[in-house]
Amino acid sequence: MSAIADLDVFRKALEQQRRELSDGIKASQAEAQAIISASADGHPVDFNHPADMIEGDADFAKFLELGRRQKAELLLVDQAIERLRAGDFGSCDKCGDDIAPARLRAVPYAKYCLNCQERADQAAKATARPESRERRTNF
Repeated sequence: MSAIADLDVFRKALEQQRRELSDGIKASQAEAQAIISASADGHPVDFNHPADMIEGDADFAKFLELGRRQKAELLLVDQAIERLRAGDFGSCDKCGDDIAPARLRAVPYAKYCLNCQERADQAAKATARPESRERRTNF
């Protein structure tokens, strides 16, 4: 367990962030639904079902992407709240060292210390599939 002085401050910040993300997800879904209702027959849409996706509508895609990102961040916030409950909040999931309080103030759902996060980011960049040069230069 981390030696962070006031976990209640982080708990409140995470709970507030959770409420804001939940509200944002609902708003994104409502906006996307409004676009569908205005442009189609208005049938109910399951935003998690690929068959209900509309291609070509930039506004619709924007709201779906926003909702997807908010859901991903909400998952991270929920995991941080669970770490608070379990007594593991503020400890790096990789090395076990304490996460700097300044990092947690900036990213309260951080699960890695800065060193481990930087290594994870570098590994992700190294394993990402770059687009082939042939595809980029030949039309």
